[in-house]
Amino acid sequence: MSPQSKEYSRTREVFLGVVLFVFGLLISIALFCFDPNQSQLVSTEAVDTQLYRSLIGELGISFSFWVTRFIGLSGFAIPLFLLWFSFVILFKLPRVFSKFVWLYSFFAILALTGLFSICHIYLFGGKALTGFFENKFSAGLGGIVGLKVFDQFLLPLIGSVLSFIVLVVILLASIWLIFRRTESVVEGEKKSLRLLKWIKRVCSWLWCFVSRSLVICYGLIKK
Repeated sequence: MSPQSKEYSRTREVFLGVVLFVFGLLISIALFCFDPNQSQLVSTEAVDTQLYRSLIGELGISFSFWVTRFIGLSGFAIPLFLLWFSFVILFKLPRVFSKFVWLYSFFAILALTGLFSICHIYLFGGKALTGFFENKFSAGLGGIVGLKVFDQFLLPLIGSVLSFIVLVVILLASIWLIFRRTESVVEGEKKSLRLLKWIKRVCSWLWCFVSRSLVICYGLIKK
């Protein structure tokens, strides 16, 4: 690659890093400053007097409302990932930044929604939240997506304990793939494939163990 091509490539990387940093910063401000009463979907009376409380205006209010409603507390992971990606690009950190990193981020947030739904159901009894969380997460800590992932999909299929284990495994694997340190993209992708195969093997072992345990328990109960 010629020096001109390298310079052009680096310029594009810096531009992408700055864009990700700005979006990460704006989303962080929007989520941390968000008050449900600022949204017209929650309150039509207080919006005119409280609009100034969101530092990026009505756009930030609407964005925060829909993020907290659909993915709940997991929405705070979005600016975290964006800021991390910007640091990786801008400071040339020895981390892998490939096209798959967005997929890993998606699975990490998806697993978080399920885990936060579990916390809401089993720690708070699924009741309305109070204090800092009051009215802020209208669909629970995991949002609508969390309820779909855990309450309507995983819970009837494999139960709460195995659901928790599966979600934790997905979350840890995704986080490792996002923040991992490696020498090259090719080597990183090879390690990712090996990790995914290992996770698949562990999940199959867990499924066999749980299914056999259920069969044994059922047999003991019948006796």
